[in-house]
Amino acid sequence: MKAAPTGGLSVMGDYRLLRLASAVDRFSNSDVRDATGRAGRNAGQQMQLQVEYDLVADILALDLGYARLFKGRFLREAPNAPDPRDVSSGYASVMFSF
Repeated sequence: MKAAPTGGLSVMGDYRLLRLASAVDRFSNSDVRDATGRAGRNAGQQMQLQVEYDLVADILALDLGYARLFKGRFLREAPNAPDPRDVSSGYASVMFSF
């Protein structure tokens, strides 16, 4: 979902349900895998928010973003899964166009 409520401001939101095609698959490029299938197929959910604001139209913009991965059973219980806690990340950037 993307919206531009006023000139110079845009907001984007994204939601993803993360599931394995089969309970014995590996998750993406992470090599996390449960060969027994006991950890299930639910890898979790990811939500993301991005806000971009023009500080000076067509010259200077501020870009802010935040994402949260809510780990599902697979990413918490697979034998080689990393830390079972949910993960948050964010960023901020200033873009100068010339």
